[in-house]
Amino acid sequence: MADICNPSCNGTQIRTYPIPCNRVSSTRKGGFERFILIDCDVNITSLTDSAEWQALIDDERIIVSPPGFGKLIKPDIKKEQLSACSPEETIDEIAGFEWETKLFDNTTYFDFDFENDVKEKYASKNVVWLGCDGLLYHNYKWTAGSNPGFGGIAAEVYRDSETGSLQKLHIDVKFNNYQKGLKGILLPQSVMSVIFA
Repeated sequence: MADICNPSCNGTQIRTYPIPCNRVSSTRKGGFERFILIDCDVNITSLTDSAEWQALIDDERIIVSPPGFGKLIKPDIKKEQLSACSPEETIDEIAGFEWETKLFDNTTYFDFDFENDVKEKYASKNVVWLGCDGLLYHNYKWTAGSNPGFGGIAAEVYRDSETGSLQKLHIDVKFNNYQKGLKGILLPQSVMSVIFA
């Protein structure tokens, strides 16, 4: 009888990864400050090419959030039993993040434009984010010449304003992450300077 593989088998796998004697150097800071919404039809050849990011900015193909407080949420995993004698298996996974900022543009009030652009345009965007560890997190399955973000996003955008507290803008994003993971890449300073200018 031939071996039957579940759908997530991909032919190659990692055996392990090295942990140096100084284990603290193998940790990463959690959370993220900024996320980037990229038009769905954008294809990126190199995430480390500042000219490519500059072209996306010039063509108004990305929306970059201001600094804030972001965290990943626990994925909502749907499982079903696929045959009578088997355990339940994952058939769908919805992942996402919660983000908020207390920083606003009190000169030109562009924060209202940012809020409404996200509300109106999120359905035509893919999302990536920059972690507090300095890595740009993108779709693990990204290959050069495709879109690195997670697509099919749903976003809830709202403000929170209570007496005695600073106003906050909240953006909660969810996306289908079934059989897709995260991958991080350290961006060179030249790219960071272009994206967050």
